[in-house]
Amino acid sequence: SPPLSSLNRHASSLACAKAFGPISPATLTKSLVPRVDTISEGSLVVLYSSFGSLDFAYVKDGTILSNRNGTFHHGDMLGRTYGTKIPSRSSDGYIYVLRPTVELWADSLDHRTQICHSLDQSYVIHLLRLVPGSVVLESGTGSGAMTHALARAVGPLGRVLSYEFNAVRAAVAREEFERNGVSSYVSCECADVCEGGFEGAEDGAADAVFLDVPEPWRAVVHARDKLRPDGRVCSYSPCIEQTQRFVESLGSFFHSVVTREVRLKPYCVDFVPPPPLSV
Repeated sequence: SPPLSSLNRHASSLACAKAFGPISPATLTKSLVPRVDTISEGSLVVLYSSFGSLDFAYVKDGTILSNRNGTFHHGDMLGRTYGTKIPSRSSDGYIYVLRPTVELWADSLDHRTQICHSLDQSYVIHLLRLVPGSVVLESGTGSGAMTHALARAVGPLGRVLSYEFNAVRAAVAREEFERNGVSSYVSCECADVCEGGFEGAEDGAADAVFLDVPEPWRAVVHARDKLRPDGRVCSYSPCIEQTQRFVESLGSFFHSVVTREVRLKPYCVDFVPPPPLSV
């Protein structure tokens, strides 16, 4: 790792970094994914009950989780390693306590809004060319799934400035960012960027802008002001009408505009024995 002095110089070169303060050694070790193998008090764990059934919990001694598989005491998780099978105290059921990742977090969190899932997350990050140290602005924090994906891509030396117009969702997201260890390089402001722009972000400082809002075309002019000359903007929209208006609004501000739809097609791969040869 480079010395701290060079890290501070790097941070001071980013205009957006002033919202977070200088980079400290502790910041470099923070992320959603824990760097230790043992579960301790306050650890975030993803609970696997069955295929397609995931939940999460912050481990607290004395707390009891009850679900269809039985009752599970948080105290039984303390000191165990991630991936351990925890038996129920009330039945023959069990759960697995998994190490949290961005993908597992997206599947287990409370969906306060429709989220951007892992397949789309990875493609958006690829198109925006995000790397560690990048500064990205996000509008439409929602459930925070995409925000955590952006944080993993750019942190801990980069910055994610997220904006959410709903005050309740913004408050919950800030609390989760703090508990999940990313608040030193991820922020969430309660603001409508379509009306007031990206408040607190310096002009010409962002590497990328990600929009997940109903009317993204209203935020284009604000995104243009915050992006550096070779920055990129991406809008994530479920309807083709939204996409059409967004593309039209880009006008002469942007070039090399592309529209993509990403589909996941699962396959079932299995061994089928050949029929017996007839003699």
